[in-house]
Amino acid sequence: MDELLIYLENNYSQKIPTLNQYKRHYNKLKNFGDFDLDNDNDCLDIINKDMSLSSKLGLLNLMIIYRSKVKMENVVQGHPLVDCRTKIKNEEKIKKIEKNDMIKSQLPTRDQLQKYLHKQFDNGNYKNYIVNYLLLNFYVRNVDCNVLLFKNQDPCCDDINYLVYYDDKPNYVIWKRNKYKTINLYGKQEHKIMGRSISGKNFCNAVREFYDTNDGNNNTGVPLFKTTSNKQVSDANCGWYVANSTYQGIGEGKYLKIMLNDINNQPNTMNILNKISASRGTGAKHLITDYNITQSVNDILQ
Repeated sequence: MDELLIYLENNYSQKIPTLNQYKRHYNKLKNFGDFDLDNDNDCLDIINKDMSLSSKLGLLNLMIIYRSKVKMENVVQGHPLVDCRTKIKNEEKIKKIEKNDMIKSQLPTRDQLQKYLHKQFDNGNYKNYIVNYLLLNFYVRNVDCNVLLFKNQDPCCDDINYLVYYDDKPNYVIWKRNKYKTINLYGKQEHKIMGRSISGKNFCNAVREFYDTNDGNNNTGVPLFKTTSNKQVSDANCGWYVANSTYQGIGEGKYLKIMLNDINNQPNTMNILNKISASRGTGAKHLITDYNITQSVNDILQ
């Protein structure tokens, strides 16, 4: 098995999150004790043990990497490990669909989210308005919303997410996203948010009001989410703050499911889906399989 670890370290050294994930599964494999990684039956015996579907898939991926990349076997469809992985992937998708069916009737509509958005502004909850506007218009994850606010001057930082507004441009805010999950694939993003609609105008005003009422310091910026010691919340901990700003605390993942459900019956569904994909930094196929709450079991088994 040492050959597998050497391969992983040599080939994934530039992809640290992936390497760390593989190493966790590698350690799980080692904990199963004495078995032959070159033997199909030994491998399948491990996969048949009691563990989550995601753990099984993680171990199978490693086994297939070992056999195809280290041992240079022809591991394709029809191979026991590949067929086992396909079967478990379908099981995992079916479980997601069943879970989505359970929550579908419990989720609010996009209309309700929009009403909640406007209510936040009317009530002076500017932080909540900023978060909900970004989620509803750009379909982003938690970390994207963990921003610093600046006034009249772009700090030109390339390692933070931030918003900039200008006193002489009351209906104009720049949002720069330099940190998000798939930035290595989709690159840094810059959005110019204009007050051309009521919600856009309210957003620009919310940014200004939040900055001004939080003792803005333009050298360090004003954090949208801050700890009790007035420090910006870490990216690892910002999920709670985002969820706490959303409708009934449901969080960004369910917001995305609601919005994808909303576009299903529209004539330009694919155009909107591609827009969501580009803005969020998530492949359209992944959006359909992981977030589409109207997908049926038959859709994935065809």
